[in-house]
Order: sequence, then C-alpha cells, then structure tokens
Amino acid sequence: METAEQHWDLLNENILEPLGYPEQRRNLFPRDDLLQLAGDDCKDLISASRKICYNLNIKRSRTCDVRKLIGKMDVLPELVTDLQASSARGAAAMALTMCLAHTPGLDLDEVTTGVPPDADVGALLDAVSGYDTRIARRIRHEEFYDKVVLAADEPLEAELQKELDAKARPAESGAQFTWTSSKDAPQEEPKTSTAASEEKESEEDVSSPAEGAKEQDPEGKTSPAKGE
Repeated sequence: METAEQHWDLLNENILEPLGYPEQRRNLFPRDDLLQLAGDDCKDLISASRKICYNLNIKRSRTCDVRKLIGKMDVLPELVTDLQASSARGAAAMALTMCLAHTPGLDLDEVTTGVPPDADVGALLDAVSGYDTRIARRIRHEEFYDKVVLAADEPLEAELQKELDAKARPAESGAQFTWTSSKDAPQEEPKTSTAASEEKESEEDVSSPAEGAKEQDPEGKTSPAKGE
C-alpha cells in the first residue's frame, strides 16, 4: 500500500497536475474515473495534434508514435510562419501579374514602394474590398513560393538576418548559457545551430521549405512533398 501511494503521488504530480487536474478537482472523482478522464484527455490531445499536422501536410503524422508526433508539433510554429509568408507572396504575385497583363507599362518597382502621399488609402481599401478574396481563392496556400530578394531590398534583408541570428545565439549568464529558443528542453544539452540544422535535414518525414525534394509546377512555383 505504501508503494502504491507513492506511485499515485508521482502520477498526480507528473501527469494529472499538468493535464489540469489539481487536488481540488481530483477529489471530485474516484481514482478509476479520474484515470479514465485523464486518458481520454491524452487521446483527444494526440488526435488534435495529428489533425493539425495532417492538415499542414506533415507526412506520416497519422501513423507515427507520440514521441515523433511531439517532434512534428515542435516545428509547426516555424512551418506556419513559412506558410503565411508563402501565401502572401503567392497572392501578391497573382495580383501583380494580373495588373501587369492588363497594363504592360506598369512600373512594378514604383507601385510596390507604397501609395502616393496624396492618395486616400481608406477609399482605395474600400474599392478593392472583395477582390482580395477572389485572388486568395486562386492561391494554393499549402505550396511554398521561392523567395527572391530585390537588389534594393538587400540591405534591409541583411539587417533582418542579423537580428534573427542574434536571437538564435545563446545568451551567456555567469557560467551558464540561457537559450532564447523555447524548443530546447531544460534537461537536454544546448544544440549548436549546425547540429540543429543537420538534425532538421535528417528528419525525412517532416515537410519544410528547406526540404530538398520539391516539385516544380507549370508556373515555376515550388511545393513541398504532400502528406498522406
């Protein structure tokens, strides 16, 4: 009985508490029912994670074990950011292509720098309302569109890259290093950027914009390998 109580205390501390079952709530249920509820919550969480990965075209997300599923979920913030940027570039390319097709003399460099100082931005936004949806429906939001940096934007891009590199580096505090990335678990050794990159490349079943195996579509756009 003493051993069983010790195990129950460990179960409460390491599983039930993180799942949202504090002592006050645990006292409302018999132990068997409490374990059943906690198990159902775990199954629901796993099922929701698999659906999210599957909808974002992360391969083998519906058949992998939980540990691999956690790894796939860990890359989702970066993947979603890349998808957002990709969709934005795709919609912009579609809109500019339509404008250029109807107005061949359009100066793309001029029109993409902003609106004239005397323009009524509010009225212009009202005028294009609804047409943005028409363009958005034409875009495959699961595809990755190659990013091209214009010569005029290279200084800004280089400055942004420096900021991103600075955030990725560990900040020294006394004799210890504090990593800015939330991905590094406290019990794990800090990974260098090279090791993290190699590990990411070795993960064959996770879709990524850096993934080597991409297919070209007729318009010259690249898309990641599809999920199941």
